[in-house]
Amino acid sequence: MRTDLIRPLPVVLRENADRFPDKVAFQDDRRTVTYADLEARTRRLAGHLAGLGVERGDRVAICLRNSVSSVESYLAIVRVAGIAVPLNPTAAPAELAYLLADSGATVVITEAATADRFQHFTVLATGDVPAGAHSYDELAVREPAKPARDDLGLDDVCWMFYTSGTLGTPKGVLSTQRNCLWSVASCYVPIPGLTDEDRVLWPLPLFHSLSHIACVLSVTVVGATARIMDGTSVQDLVKA
Repeated sequence: MRTDLIRPLPVVLRENADRFPDKVAFQDDRRTVTYADLEARTRRLAGHLAGLGVERGDRVAICLRNSVSSVESYLAIVRVAGIAVPLNPTAAPAELAYLLADSGATVVITEAATADRFQHFTVLATGDVPAGAHSYDELAVREPAKPARDDLGLDDVCWMFYTSGTLGTPKGVLSTQRNCLWSVASCYVPIPGLTDEDRVLWPLPLFHSLSHIACVLSVTVVGATARIMDGTSVQDLVKA
């Protein structure tokens, strides 16, 4: 059991930025983020989310394909003391509508190509931003008027993952930093022996709780490097 890994994520991000400033933290097919950049970008995004009206405990939906932006969004929402609601970007419109309504999300982080599905929400969009949305990419590099809160307690709710709905409608399961980091500290780091010298190839959907714990959190807290895949064909994986 690695109890030393159960610490607030903003603290971990700042320490990693000092220890491994130029080291690649996460990489996808489009871009790479170092640990120094990961700390700075998530801090700025958190400040801008606060400026857009996200209050403590507000739900912020993440509807993105596997990408560095997905990882940053998970962490930025913690830093603004909100509750992240990861959604399957390939879900049918009716399913998305149900999850958004049930979760009470007021803000959605998504891609430009899907931004029009969220017309009644405050939208941060990656890529070429459509009218009415805010540019995720611009906000991540521009200093905000408000600082990141960075004061969420380990036992405060910060993530809401939905069940598959096998036995009925999907249900939102609330998690805290301590909930998820306990799994990291007791299983996903010590059992495979994950360290800051490791590189992880990750093809599984990042909106799923397993990916959140075994990839996003485990890689971040030990300072490893992850290559994120968007697609799971054997040829793609072998090439990567």
